[in-house]
Amino acid sequence: MIDVMTIPMREVSLPAELCEAVERRFGKQFATVEEFLVFVMTELVRDKAYQMDQNDQRMIAARLRDLGYI
Repeated sequence: MIDVMTIPMREVSLPAELCEAVERRFGKQFATVEEFLVFVMTELVRDKAYQMDQNDQRMIAARLRDLGYI
């Protein structure tokens, strides 16, 4: 997990009701809403990068097939 205390931070405004719902639902797993958001956003970015890698691999394989290499 990312250590949020050692990296530069930015402020984000969120609806209080949403923060309270996150605290109720995920308060046992995450100490703060910020910790929860860092986790979720990191996972989303990682997943997007993984999807892009898969798309790139498909495109490269298609190109190699079209060129007769595979």
